[in-house]
Amino acid sequence: MEEIDLQTLLDFTKLTNEYASIERVIHLAHRDAQENDLEHAGQLALVSWFLAKRHAPHLSLERIFQYALAHDLVEVYAGDVYIHDTNKQKHEQKEANERDAAEKIQKRFPAFSELHTAILGYLNKEDEESVFVYKVDKLVAPINIYLAQGRTWKEKNVSLEMIIKHKTEKIGEHFPTRNYFDALRVLLEENEKKLFVK
Repeated sequence: MEEIDLQTLLDFTKLTNEYASIERVIHLAHRDAQENDLEHAGQLALVSWFLAKRHAPHLSLERIFQYALAHDLVEVYAGDVYIHDTNKQKHEQKEANERDAAEKIQKRFPAFSELHTAILGYLNKEDEESVFVYKVDKLVAPINIYLAQGRTWKEKNVSLEMIIKHKTEKIGEHFPTRNYFDALRVLLEENEKKLFVK
């Protein structure tokens, strides 16, 4: 296997710093700042691992970790698009921008073929592991916002109905994420006045 030179290692470490510089709209419960993409990827890896060991032990944890850690890396070049952003053009261009970003990352690190495989595998939802991570990703965001007392929903004027509609569509009937979302939905409905602006 080809040895990695120091300059490449420095550049890859720089990429992880760039990953950490991408802010998401979600505020975390334990601090005032918004979460960043690298924090989100690490949390997604841990939550996916936690759920997969109990509900999907047949899945490859190695692939789950790869997908979770790399799933938003394209945002280093493509940027993050908030799901409730009213700019339709951003949503329409999202997939094309992310595929262009994947190519840039591949050109920047051509020897790291596993990374490119993980990025494309996630974008294409090509196996059970990528679908599992995608569905858990859709579950983790509302959990984080709930834990932060609905701050992001209040700031962005997001209603309970918007959350239910979007998450139900994205999660579908996927087990186990649908079961957890249905349970979370009950909590959101019980605490609607505290979590959402009316």
